[in-house]
Amino acid sequence: MEESELEKILLDLIPPILKESGNIAYVPHKSLKNPQAFMFDELWENEKALEEHFKQPHMGNLIEKLNPLLERPLELKRYYEIIF
Repeated sequence: MEESELEKILLDLIPPILKESGNIAYVPHKSLKNPQAFMFDELWENEKALEEHFKQPHMGNLIEKLNPLLERPLELKRYYEIIF
């Protein structure tokens, strides 16, 4: 199966993101029901590391590249780990 332009852009981000200081995990997921739906599970050391992530060159014009390829605007959701 040929990779979509969207998938290529998203997958090309993985190597530089994994090298970023403060990155603990960056795991891509694709929907079982819709192969054009993606979710990335990210784990960062702290808030400062996440803020620096969005300032990296590979993140620069990402929204402008992605939005024309998306059915609806990119949605970022933030969660915190429940420690028990």
